[in-house]
Amino acid sequence: MRYTEFNKRIKEHLTDYKNNVLRIKENGLYKGEEKGHVLPGKVEDNFLSDTYSLYTKYCNENRLNTYSNHLNSSQIMCMNFFLPLFNRKEVFNKIISETLGVKEEDLGEIIDFFCNAMHNEKYQFDIYVEYSSGYKIFLETKYSEENFRTFQGEDKDQAWEERYKDLLKDSLYLKDLEKEDFYKDYQIYRNVALIKNKKDYVIFLYPFDNEKIKNKLNNFKFAQVKEVDWNSVTYDVLKLLKNTELEEYYKEFSMKYLNY
Repeated sequence: MRYTEFNKRIKEHLTDYKNNVLRIKENGLYKGEEKGHVLPGKVEDNFLSDTYSLYTKYCNENRLNTYSNHLNSSQIMCMNFFLPLFNRKEVFNKIISETLGVKEEDLGEIIDFFCNAMHNEKYQFDIYVEYSSGYKIFLETKYSEENFRTFQGEDKDQAWEERYKDLLKDSLYLKDLEKEDFYKDYQIYRNVALIKNKKDYVIFLYPFDNEKIKNKLNNFKFAQVKEVDWNSVTYDVLKLLKNTELEEYYKEFSMKYLNY
């Protein structure tokens, strides 16, 4: 599917979702213009079921991004998907073990599990998981975005000297990456740079229908960088949760985000 068609279908579907499922007829604003897929009111309406309460319990409340009232927010999508699994870690571990290609028992116990996380108060990503065996998972999600974020700071040279030069020096894959190349693909390299040993993994989770993101990631093939399709992982979770109290929740998730 071409990106323009993909993006159009998602926004049309989410506009219909807002109007007919949430029963919110008013549109929100984006750059001063009304948009059907943007919520006009509280961001709580973008969370499924009682997931907002899980967000306030587990996540840093000050780190919702500017567009969290957009129904296509990948940040909110990520939290809607993963927060209910905080209490179903056996399901989460099954997904992680299959993605990494390791046995579940080799992962060990989860000792840290954060959403909307910061690493050493410097590097933000969507989900961070650390296991007692030493495995560390840095998970970044995308949905309808057409690209990865660029550097937003004021001084690239200062950020390089104070933060990123040492990060790359300790990286498994990027020790020789030059500053100019790092900033060309800032968000991708910033994530990959967090891989320091054979038990560190970065997972990019996005719809494989998004050709812009898929084509971009084709240029970044590392053994410990994994790509996962939103449709596939949602299907897998639904199978694992069949006949449980969460089955309907993930059907609702699929209906909101994937029935475009």
